[in-house]
Amino acid sequence: MLCVQNNFGYVHGSPEVIVGAGASVPVAFATANTAANGLIVVAHCLTLYPGWSTFPHSLPQSTPLNFNITDSSANVYESLGACGRYDGSQFTSLMQAWYVKSCLGGANLVTLTETEALNDYALALSVFEYPGTFGAVDAAAFATGLSPAKLSLTLTTTVAGDLLFGFAMDFSLYAGVALDPASAGYSTEQTQVVSSWVTPNPTILVTLAVAKLGQAAGVTSVAFDYSGHDPGLDLALLAAIPISGPAVPTPGPTPPPTPPAPAPPVLGPGESWPTIF
Repeated sequence: MLCVQNNFGYVHGSPEVIVGAGASVPVAFATANTAANGLIVVAHCLTLYPGWSTFPHSLPQSTPLNFNITDSSANVYESLGACGRYDGSQFTSLMQAWYVKSCLGGANLVTLTETEALNDYALALSVFEYPGTFGAVDAAAFATGLSPAKLSLTLTTTVAGDLLFGFAMDFSLYAGVALDPASAGYSTEQTQVVSSWVTPNPTILVTLAVAKLGQAAGVTSVAFDYSGHDPGLDLALLAAIPISGPAVPTPGPTPPPTPPAPAPPVLGPGESWPTIF
C-alpha cells in the first residue's frame, strides 16, 4: 500500500428505516495525521428520492452533489470531482471525492454530511492519508455504468511521478468489483463489502481503492472488472495528484580516503635492532 492509513465508515437503512434527512457519517483516522501529508476522502451513497427521478444518467466531474465534508482539524478540502448514475426507475448512486494538499498534524475526525434531506439506503465514507504533500490535482476522470462488464478510465498527466488514485464502487444484489488484470502496478488501498437493505431485496455495496506512482507524464489508465456481479449501479474515478515526499538532506562533499598505515620496517640479512638499555 502507498497510503499510511485508511478508514471506512457507513450508515444504512432497511425496508422500514431510511437513513435520509440530512444524514452524516463520522470517520476517524486510526492514528494522528502527520503534518504536511496529503489526504483523500471519497463519499458514496444509494438514494431513493422522487426529486431525483429526472437525474441524468451521468454527471460531469464539476457538477456539485449533495455532500459536505469537514474534519476536526479544520483542514481545507478541495474537490476532485463527482459523478452519479440513475437506474431509470427509482435508485440513484452518487460519488464525490475531495483532497487536502497539506494536512495539519494530530488526531482527526472526518465527517460527511448531506446538504439536502434525501431518502438514502446507504451512505458511506472512505478516508486515506498519504506520506507526502500534494500539489494541485493534475487530472481526473469519472465513469459510470448500469451493469457494465468493465469500467475503464483514461487521463493525460502533465507531471511525472503523480500519485494515481483509483476508486470503484458497485451497488447490486450480488456485488463485485476487481482490478482488471491489465491494470498493472496498482496496489490495493482499501476494499469493503457492506450489506444494505433495500425493498424488496438486500443490496450489497462493494468498494475498491487502488493506487500507484506514475512514471513519465502522458496517457495513463485503469480498468475495473464488474463481470462477476449482478445487475447494478457502478461508479469509478481515477485522479492524478502531484506528490512530494519529505525533504532529503543534500549530501556534503565526499571526504578524501584515509591513507594506508605505513608498512613496518623489515630487517635485512645479518641486521638486528640496536639495544637501548
